[in-house]
Amino acid sequence: MAAAPTPSRSRRTARSSRLRCCCRRWRPCCSAPAGRHYRCASAASEVACRNSVTRPPYPDVLLPGRDYPLGASWDGRGVNFAVFSAHAERIDVCLFDASGREETGRYTLPEYTDQVWHGYLPEAGPGTVYGLRAFGP
Repeated sequence: MAAAPTPSRSRRTARSSRLRCCCRRWRPCCSAPAGRHYRCASAASEVACRNSVTRPPYPDVLLPGRDYPLGASWDGRGVNFAVFSAHAERIDVCLFDASGREETGRYTLPEYTDQVWHGYLPEAGPGTVYGLRAFGP
């Protein structure tokens, strides 16, 4: 029985090509849940590169997004967050590591339309651990 062909290292996904390393070759770490961890393709298969990252870099602020549907909705390229609140002065989206114990990022939802706070986080997807924090009365 012939062995399955191995994927070429020269092929990169759109997401992995945005990551940067001294050798500029990244690949998903197959042992990580939901492919959320990346490592340098030049590193040995069992040893992570010293430049490994735990997620693709997110932007400094959220994009405006849409006020519907409510909740967190993945569109294949990112996640739209829409939260109804008649009284909140602001709502933050808190991102956590895979264990859910350490906060890795916090973003304020930038738009408020018809009592719905909303924003869009590119590069986020299924498996992203998040929480919402509301501020106000």
